[in-house]
Amino acid sequence: MRKRMLLITVISLLCITAHAQHAVSSLNWQIIGTFTYKLQNNKYIISFPPPLKALDNKIIELPGYMIPTKVGKEHKEFMFSVLPVQQCAFCGSGDYPPMILVNTVKPVPYAENVMTLKGKFILNTTGNNQPEFSLINAAVAQP
Repeated sequence: MRKRMLLITVISLLCITAHAQHAVSSLNWQIIGTFTYKLQNNKYIISFPPPLKALDNKIIELPGYMIPTKVGKEHKEFMFSVLPVQQCAFCGSGDYPPMILVNTVKPVPYAENVMTLKGKFILNTTGNNQPEFSLINAAVAQP
């Protein structure tokens, strides 16, 4: 029985390791991750620190993973994250990583691997229920 449990544990760990991909990192992602929420009049309001405000309406490049919001082989609108969608159950951090709503000029084929996008970074300062960040007129950056 002990050998069987050990075997199941080892196989489970191998499966997790095989599927686990590492979070990407870049200076832009580090800056994006500095946003906070403040409680104001019983509502949470997003707060953008000055370095993050400095990225607003600027053309930036970001490495990351596509998180499709619809079924399909190609996407013009999707979410973009430092972690792949398959790793969410294994991140263990207890918190969601920042995500960016991406709108591309041309459809981008779905990819499970890291891609780098280039586009205009927009902060959502309206307080509506849309994502905090957008990357518009985006395209896959050429290496």
